[in-house]
Amino acid sequence: MRICFVAGPGSIHAQRWAAWLVNRGHEVHVAFPHSVLRPSALKIDGAVMHPVPTTPVFFKSSHLLLQPLDHFRVKHVINEIRPDVLHAHYVRDYGFRAAESGFHPLVVTVWGSDVLVDPVGNPFVRWEVSRTLRKADLITCDTSHIVPGIRSLAGPGADIRIVNFGTDTRLFAPVTPDAHLKERLGVAGKRVVISTRSLRPIYDIATFIRSIPLILGNVPEATFVIVGGGPESDHLRALAQSLGVADEVRFIGPVPNEQLPQYLCMSEVYVSTSLSDAGIAASTAEAMACGLPVVISDFGDNAKWVREGGGFLFPCGDHEALAGRLTDVLTAPHMRDTAARVNRDSVLERCDRDTEMAKMEQIYGQLLARGTT
Repeated sequence: MRICFVAGPGSIHAQRWAAWLVNRGHEVHVAFPHSVLRPSALKIDGAVMHPVPTTPVFFKSSHLLLQPLDHFRVKHVINEIRPDVLHAHYVRDYGFRAAESGFHPLVVTVWGSDVLVDPVGNPFVRWEVSRTLRKADLITCDTSHIVPGIRSLAGPGADIRIVNFGTDTRLFAPVTPDAHLKERLGVAGKRVVISTRSLRPIYDIATFIRSIPLILGNVPEATFVIVGGGPESDHLRALAQSLGVADEVRFIGPVPNEQLPQYLCMSEVYVSTSLSDAGIAASTAEAMACGLPVVISDFGDNAKWVREGGGFLFPCGDHEALAGRLTDVLTAPHMRDTAARVNRDSVLERCDRDTEMAKMEQIYGQLLARGTT
């Protein structure tokens, strides 16, 4: 099949899905609209990349005025590719542009915030999301709890399928970490608590940092590694400094995907403080696949993933409860061994990328057999 993705230039899910389909022998194209032409912003071996320049927005009102021109550019690229299936990741912007191209069959993948957060209190965004979903021939998401919200926007007849983003369980697996990694990071001899969520408000890394003084009061040999980048980096560093824990927090920045298992496997426990997740977050599933205990916010379907012996939940935004749960993990003598089995088995059973992508491949075939026009 010839498949075209419309996605953001840094979309890790689009990168991973496209790479899997390339390896299956499909012809994969990726169109990524953005305001600055950077052809190297997204590169996937074997896929054809199509950077689509869009007009920079200087005033909020100009976005509406410039959209027809930007839609025309995206539509022109799609018409040149002539894919068998067009697949947009994230409803707003990328999904909207794909839908406005008029191309069918169109698959739109909901990420979570694009339905749960973005439309709330904003009539224009709600209209944009609803219009996009109603034009889609098929909608995917990675959890059942947001299906009612999708259906309220897409209409009662919407074709909605559950497909997890999937975890590469061959890459993310328990491994012996590089003996020198802890030394390079300055955490040798320490017990590492790790976060791999982006430094954005929705992921609430501030709650993690606020928990650190309480954890150190009980587990003085603990240290904290924050992997990822984002607009809150300076604010979070300043917060750690103000709390007097800057010396025990390592802000690593983004880490290449193939190196992440080393960082995870050198750690004692993984934490996610996200205020909103659809299904299981990719970073959480990766940590579980590596055999880590997890302490994650009690939101959405997270309670369905944390099995006995595999970790704990805590209320969103409650740094004291988070500190207590992380302390429980760090002081439980056998929890690391139990979680290595429980959490990896859970991901293998329910979130293996090969299994989930095979579902997606089958869905593409069903759409083509359906003859959607």
